[in-house]
Amino acid sequence: MQVPVNVDVLVVGAGPTGLMLANQLLRRGVRSLIIDRNPGPSAQTKALGVQARTLEIYARLGIAERAIELGTRAAGASLWVEGRRAARVPLGDIGRDLSPYPFLLMLGQDDNERLLGETLRSRGMDVL
Repeated sequence: MQVPVNVDVLVVGAGPTGLMLANQLLRRGVRSLIIDRNPGPSAQTKALGVQARTLEIYARLGIAERAIELGTRAAGASLWVEGRRAARVPLGDIGRDLSPYPFLLMLGQDDNERLLGETLRSRGMDVL
């Protein structure tokens, strides 16, 4: 890969935020370079869920359906206190009538990074 000599934006860090920023800059024709000390996506998940707004942004990148295929819709969450389930919070169709994606999608950080990185590469940009 050839390193660009003249860029407008240097993105440091290829986590979900850096990869999203690089994708958005590329979409808008801004010359950018994204660098990271790690050789690829996270080996472990630090974040578990993707909300409707993220899926709406993913739709603009053309990757919302792929994200939904990779993830699982969350039905609810259990709250535990001292080793016992204290409550259950139903999530169901959270956001109904507000978004085309009225649900919480369980999709790990590693899968998000992989998806956003693949999107960058498919458009001719890579993480250095």
